[in-house]
Amino acid sequence: MKNIKYSFFRNVFLMVVLTISINIISHAQEQNMFTQYMFNGLAINPAYAGSHETLSLTAHVRSQWVSFPGSPNTQSFSAHTPLRKDRVALGLQVMHSSIGVTSNTSIAPSYAFRLHFNNNAVLSMGLQVMITNYRTNFSELSPEDKSDVAFEKDVDRWLPNFGTGVYYYTKKYYVGASMPLLLKSDINTDGSKADKNSEIRYLYSFVGGYVIQASDQIVVKPNVMVSGEAGRAIFDLNTNVYFDGTIGAGLSYRWKESVALLLEVIITDGLRFGYSYDYILGNLNKATSGSHEVMLNYRFSFTQDRIVSPRYF
Repeated sequence: MKNIKYSFFRNVFLMVVLTISINIISHAQEQNMFTQYMFNGLAINPAYAGSHETLSLTAHVRSQWVSFPGSPNTQSFSAHTPLRKDRVALGLQVMHSSIGVTSNTSIAPSYAFRLHFNNNAVLSMGLQVMITNYRTNFSELSPEDKSDVAFEKDVDRWLPNFGTGVYYYTKKYYVGASMPLLLKSDINTDGSKADKNSEIRYLYSFVGGYVIQASDQIVVKPNVMVSGEAGRAIFDLNTNVYFDGTIGAGLSYRWKESVALLLEVIITDGLRFGYSYDYILGNLNKATSGSHEVMLNYRFSFTQDRIVSPRYF
């Protein structure tokens, strides 16, 4: 009976992944970019909720393309926890990002239904509801053509959206697929037809990672993420090496865009700190000194018999 249930839910998992893949082929989307995505999974997948097996709080700040005028900046805060029976988990993601005179602020509560298997594996299926405020202050610009109607009105719109994802993990590895935004919207306020710059489009993300016990003191964890929009995929490949379970250092490569150094310090069983520096590749390298990202995570331990797992993702 247990094998039948396992086969059924495995097939459901594969069907969801296939559905997401079909949507990827059909649609497109923008996204906020994080180098330390492996430390803040709720930012890209609502099914990540509860995976730390305790109440987990994460603050994340990214300053991209430092010294470049109007460069992107992103701040996020997330909280997620399983409920008592562990079948359900709740999460909340609050994010603010800006680039030039444009900014957006979003709030996204999430719900995950979790299935536990005998091998300590967990299959989580998540949903999120998102409300986002999009603002563009054209009045702050000084166009050469003062009569250009495109700069007459500021944009200030609230738009709802929905997201979904699946996440499967054990103590040794994890895989996940998600579409954080399922609805396509237009942020124009003048009723004109949307173009590529004013559309809120579909986003997809696939992630995976594996923990390798190289020795008693050294753990190696390679990770991969494929994300973006139809016709343009972003590939992130990275490897973190942990020494004595307290310090992790790694390298990350974003395909044709950047190379990054990563650092994670596990200060206590509950508190950890992460930092990354991106070295920009291509012509943009001449105009910026790189990108910086800081992450702070705290995982509560309410009972002595609860083990915070998995430890490395």
